[in-house]
Amino acid sequence: MTKQKELRISLFSAFSLAALYSVYFEIYLPEVTTRYTADVVDMLLYFSGALIFWLVQRTDPTPKPRMEE
Repeated sequence: MTKQKELRISLFSAFSLAALYSVYFEIYLPEVTTRYTADVVDMLLYFSGALIFWLVQRTDPTPKPRMEE
């Protein structure tokens, strides 16, 4: 059995993290302290960043070794 040498994050995981950060930083913290402000644009950017990250990680720049015959 070979070990996987890289970690890939699924689209679901990336969006789940974006949702978690959105709720925590844009909904919860602004209610608790005046230091933070709620901003819908930030929430959109969290999800945009998650999507861009997922798309970029799908491209694998390392060439695959060829099988010798």
